[in-house]
Amino acid sequence: MKAMKLKVKYTRLGIIAEALLSYADMCGVMAQTPNRDFVENYQIRLSIATELYYDLKKQMDKRFPSETYKIPLELHHAIVLQTALLRFVGNTEDDFKRAAIDIVKNNLNAEIVNLSKTVSNSIKLIS
Repeated sequence: MKAMKLKVKYTRLGIIAEALLSYADMCGVMAQTPNRDFVENYQIRLSIATELYYDLKKQMDKRFPSETYKIPLELHHAIVLQTALLRFVGNTEDDFKRAAIDIVKNNLNAEIVNLSKTVSNSIKLIS
């Protein structure tokens, strides 16, 4: 699967990391439900959110970070990030964070739509 690159300002990386950490926490709680199907789903989401969080944290801890950063995302990473951002926007009361997440969320949605168009065009060519 083709990876997408989400361009994000450095100042928004911390907010995205906070959203991923909050989502990972929720997935950890939900993974303890007695329903086996939910457990596996939330464990997978938890591992993806944690992986993305540590990738962002590594970028944020650089001594001389760049002004913008391109987050490389596979489709499953993008879906988990999108869910985490949507959940964070609904839960946060800070208008600055909400506006920053909305911008990132809109850019992510555009990247996902472009990727799905590319995949559907490839399928049409093969058929």
